Amino acid sequence: MAPRRDILGVALIALTASTVLTTFIIGERAENMVELLENTFPAVVSHDQRNTFSLALIARKPTGVLEIEISSLNRVDTENIDIEMGIFGRDAMMSLDSIKSLIHMSEAAGVEPVEYEMDVEWNRTPHDLYVMDFTDVLVPVLDDELLAGYAVTGVSTIYAGVFNETGLALLFSGFRDFFPLRNVTITEMSISFNDEKETFKRIKELSPAEIASGVPTLLDAPPLGRLQYEDLEKDDTIRLAFSVDRSTVPYLENLELVRIFADVELEEQLANFFNT
Repeated sequence: MAPRRDILGVALIALTASTVLTTFIIGERAENMVELLENTFPAVVSHDQRNTFSLALIARKPTGVLEIEISSLNRVDTENIDIEMGIFGRDAMMSLDSIKSLIHMSEAAGVEPVEYEMDVEWNRTPHDLYVMDFTDVLVPVLDDELLAGYAVTGVSTIYAGVFNETGLALLFSGFRDFFPLRNVTITEMSISFNDEKETFKRIKELSPAEIASGVPTLLDAPPLGRLQYEDLEKDDTIRLAFSVDRSTVPYLENLELVRIFADVELEEQLANFFNT
């Protein structure tokens, strides 16, 4: 007996609906929890511009905990460092004396460093980046202001090696924070959550009356370059922006690392190279 056309029609509609639903679910699951809207920074920090760094993102799904980590690194002079070429990534980093010392501290404290790698572009050429972050090893024993160097030079807790086809090409070191010497170099910083905005200013930008009244300074900004938000709803937006005074920047070649986590999972990581 030939199948009835109405039964075939119902089956076809059901199959089509099932396919659409499956595609929708897969697409929904594949979508990131958050989307990066803005990542701007000056390629060269100069005297004749505001030198603004900005980062903005939007929640694409309800998110329990959102974390943004920013680290500031500067290029290390490797002229007097014995570097073995032909080895890469973790093996190459582990051959450096400064890394070995931090590894010993890490093992003694029972805290493992955070390690990750990225594909980056240096001078318009693809390179590999390998990062070893020992911040969590030293946070329990050092004050945040001393560790990140809010007004004095901080402690090097992060090392990043840039590799080409022959081995280690560049080495950067630094710490977690928005910018080196934040209360000296940053003139003003704003952190916005939807329509709510907080502003922090360098102390020298404030009058004695403003300081006495408790106007927030860069020392009051979130510690260690870390922003955290809880219970985000879909379409909540976050924006960070700060401007840098070129005359106070201590280093010539710099690297900003940005990592964004949603409910513990890594959503985005960025490596921004810039000079002064």
